[in-house]
Amino acid sequence: MHIKRPINSIIHNCLWHFHKDRLRIPPQQLKNYKSIFKKTWDTLGCPPNIFEGEDFNNKIKWLMIFDQQPKIITCSDKLAVREFIAKKIGESYLTPIYATWNNSRDIDFSILPDQFVIKTNHDSGSVWIIHDRNSFDLEKTRVEISKSLNRKYGINKGEWCYQHIQPQAFAEKLLGDPTSSVDDYKFHCSDGNVIFLQYIYNRKHRTAYEQIIDPNGCATKIQLSNHFQPGDRFSKPKHWEEMLYIAKTLSTGFKYVRVDLYSIDNKIKFGELTFYPRNGNYKGEGQATLGRLIPLDRKSHQETANKIK
Repeated sequence: MHIKRPINSIIHNCLWHFHKDRLRIPPQQLKNYKSIFKKTWDTLGCPPNIFEGEDFNNKIKWLMIFDQQPKIITCSDKLAVREFIAKKIGESYLTPIYATWNNSRDIDFSILPDQFVIKTNHDSGSVWIIHDRNSFDLEKTRVEISKSLNRKYGINKGEWCYQHIQPQAFAEKLLGDPTSSVDDYKFHCSDGNVIFLQYIYNRKHRTAYEQIIDPNGCATKIQLSNHFQPGDRFSKPKHWEEMLYIAKTLSTGFKYVRVDLYSIDNKIKFGELTFYPRNGNYKGEGQATLGRLIPLDRKSHQETANKIK
């Protein structure tokens, strides 16, 4: 182990300098690309190939560098995106919010109902599901929320947009039956077109499952994420066509975005918009197949890279 680590570091540094000199990354994005390079190397054991790689991972990383629209910041903010959603498809698809706070000291748990969810708006994974307000560790939760609010999310992975979001915590309604999982409908889209659906279920149990569904609602054998087991229970939900409409509407104007929806009590609820799923570091074999379905025009950037080889 003591031998392999320095050798690994030397290889990493050599490859980084080769990539840095070979590719014409905008100067203001060089630091961001270095973070992407390091995260890819550490996670997948190889450098990224953002100009020529046709797989899902490399296309997501290309977008991190060359598609930095200001509205991506707005739509990555779990609070600011609500206005965008309301204008695009209407407020009825939004989950009710009880309160928002700039710091954890201001959180007044007494004003909240017996069941609720607390999230932070500027990162991923900071979620506290409270099933009984009177039986959870209030101070421990407050400390955890404070840590999340002070976390600089995304910088070390190249997810540039999150550093521009003012951190806030908020409490929203707990959806669905607390004893069962809410199925996830993650529509991967490109500029108004659904590319595929990533259907995930059974999250609250030890084993969660994933199915990749084509735009016609037909199940495939492709697996995107190795975090889930292959699933087999997908059937079109009652509001399938409405879900497709919402995904197409919300994705218009974006080269790529994942639109997360839920179907609860025969109603569709918006989850979030995600631009860099899993940081473009999926280990599932199917990511290569699915990546080829994402249409990206990288020709002009490739031509620039070719001139300086």
